[in-house]
Amino acid sequence: MKRPHALLVNPWICDFKAFDFWLRPLGLLTIASMLRDEGCDLTLLDCLDRRHWSLEGIAGTEKSIYGCGSYHSVEIEKPGIYRGIPRKYKRYGIPEKGFISDLERIRRPDIILVTTLMTYWYPGAVHAVNMLKEFFPSTPLLLGGIYARLCGSHAGKSCGADLTVSHANPEEILNIVSGITGAERIRHYSTFDREPMPAYHLLDRPGFIPYLTSLGCPYRCSYCASGVLFPEQCLKSPEKAAAELGTISRDFGVRDIAFYDDALLFRFEGHLGRILSLLERDGISFRFHTPNAMHGRCITESAARSLRRAGFTTIRLGLEFASQSFQQSTGSKVTGDEMEEAVCNLKRAGFKGRDIGLYVMTGVPSLSFDDVKAALEMCSCWGVQSRIVELSPFPAIPLWSSFPGSDTEEAEDPLFHNNTFHTYRSSTMPLEAWLELKNLSTSLNRAIQPRSVRPSEH
Repeated sequence: MKRPHALLVNPWICDFKAFDFWLRPLGLLTIASMLRDEGCDLTLLDCLDRRHWSLEGIAGTEKSIYGCGSYHSVEIEKPGIYRGIPRKYKRYGIPEKGFISDLERIRRPDIILVTTLMTYWYPGAVHAVNMLKEFFPSTPLLLGGIYARLCGSHAGKSCGADLTVSHANPEEILNIVSGITGAERIRHYSTFDREPMPAYHLLDRPGFIPYLTSLGCPYRCSYCASGVLFPEQCLKSPEKAAAELGTISRDFGVRDIAFYDDALLFRFEGHLGRILSLLERDGISFRFHTPNAMHGRCITESAARSLRRAGFTTIRLGLEFASQSFQQSTGSKVTGDEMEEAVCNLKRAGFKGRDIGLYVMTGVPSLSFDDVKAALEMCSCWGVQSRIVELSPFPAIPLWSSFPGSDTEEAEDPLFHNNTFHTYRSSTMPLEAWLELKNLSTSLNRAIQPRSVRPSEH
């Protein structure tokens, strides 16, 4: 009997800007691993694969820093809601011809699973679904991922999928696939810790590997979706995580690991600290990166030394605001004093100022120019780099109602969630002021010297 064939698709990004900042479809790869265990043959078509054969010879896509780099892009027509924004709107990822050629060569799938990421990138998913339906009109197509979960009703009406999966329960997804393909259910995954390692073998010559040691976050910051996507925090056992990272080192030979955890340092001694100790014991080393940011409150002197010894290379921390009142009103994740202490601990451990980047938030309607400027200057005073991030609002976060127009019909379209859209229409932070802040951040960062402080004497 022929094994069922599942086609997994990571669609294009449609936006004003996009950069491959350790971005891979980790959830889709995890479902793929489960499907493989259930007896399915797998094909992954990743529209964001910067090493795709169709990009050979295209300038700009081959450069990579720790696995990150620029996407190929083509300008496309702006949706009506963005007509007033004086920037080009693009589709980022592989050329259409490459996607079509891949579809022509593969065996007809028995089921298609399309993932999604940012809610306002959904036009890329719509484009992919339309093309997939042209090639395989009778094949059931499931749409999942972050957009499908946060905007399930919109996705069900707008994307053309046969079924929209608006939850993260892998058991239900596998039951749906089994019902469609006839694949026999063999294993069950009652907890995050029991899930198999993602199917990294589907990635073509990966420059890095994404990895999760936990899901969710103990904090409930008013600007963050983590608590909506993962109401409970789940931890992978340190022994399992270390074993999987050992397998990655042996089977893929990559040097760079990007942690996707939202609370990587939570319960450090019994979790990440233990994982790092097991890796050190087994002689396994990587360059580790933390694009989702770590909590400064958790960086003790001991934790900082462990991170340094383990090979952490790109350190990102979430400062967000300089104002203590803003910190308290949005979740009390960290105070300025705690963050300064974290920076000092990292530098004592041997990290240099240029290794450490603090995320500073813009885009909150009540946040003034002076508030953001103070945060940038705070980073500079501590001798570390600032990294401006623009908030992307959506209805599930408490801050949603503070955004002008959030109660209008226009806001029902997830395109309204786009951070660039709000940057250009802000009434409290004119574009000229925002650009001045970006330039200030760049100027202050250039002055950061790559020097570390002396280790602590005690």
